[in-house]
Amino acid sequence: MSARDMRIVVVSLRHARERRERITQQFSEINLPFEFMDAIDARDLTTEDMAQVDTRYRRRWGLRPLAPSELACWRSHVHAIGQASTGPDPMIAIFEDDAILRPELPAVLSALENCPVPFDIVSLGRRQPQRPLVAGRPLAEGRSMGRIRYTEYGAYGYVVKKECALHLMNRMSRMRLPVDMELLFFWVHQLNLYFLDVPVVEHDDDIPSQLTADRASVLAGWKTPRLRQIGYRLQMGVRKRIGFRRLV
Repeated sequence: MSARDMRIVVVSLRHARERRERITQQFSEINLPFEFMDAIDARDLTTEDMAQVDTRYRRRWGLRPLAPSELACWRSHVHAIGQASTGPDPMIAIFEDDAILRPELPAVLSALENCPVPFDIVSLGRRQPQRPLVAGRPLAEGRSMGRIRYTEYGAYGYVVKKECALHLMNRMSRMRLPVDMELLFFWVHQLNLYFLDVPVVEHDDDIPSQLTADRASVLAGWKTPRLRQIGYRLQMGVRKRIGFRRLV
C-alpha cells in the first residue's frame, strides 16, 4: 500500500484561508490527497462546551486555567480522532494547518501502512530532534522510529490507529490536559507511542498562534499553587519512569 491509500485529515478553521492555501500547496507538491476537517472556533464555544474542562482535576494538581482556544483545539482533535475510531480505515494521519511537510512524508506514511512493528500512535514531528531515540527500529528513507525518555509537545502531525482512537475517545470524555499532552504523554494514556528520529513534519513557528495570547489573558492575576504543582510533577515523573520501562 502507498501513502495515497491512507486517509489524511487536516484540522483547520473554515475561515483560515491563507493557512488552507499554504497547506494545500504543500500536499500538492508531495502529491498526497487530503481532506479538511473544520476546526472548532474558540469564539463559538458555549457554556456547555467550557464545562467539558475537568476543572476539579486541574485545581487539585495546581494546573493553570485553560484558554478557550486550547479547549477548541482539544475538541477539534477529539473530533478528528473520533472519525478515526468509527471509520473504515485501519489508521489515519492527522495534521494541523500550520505544519511544514517534508518531501519524505509520503515514503514514511507508506512504510507505516506496511509496518510490521505494532504501534498505536506515531508522532511525525519532534520539538527536540537533536535528542536520540531509544530502541530505534528502521522505517523508511533512512529514518527509524523509537521511544523517548523526555517530554515532547506538539500535535501538528501524527498517525493514529483505529483501535488506539477508540481508546482515546474513551479517555478523553473530558479535558484534563491540552491535546498534545493527551497524545504524547505515553505515561498518561499507556499506549504504544513512537517518534521518528528525523521528523517529516515541523511546526511553522512564523505563523502567529492565538493560543499564546489566550493563555496570557486567562493567566492574568492567577497565582501558582506551588505545593500542588510540586506534587503533580512528582507523580508525573514516577509515572513517566514506570511507563517508559513498560514501553521499552
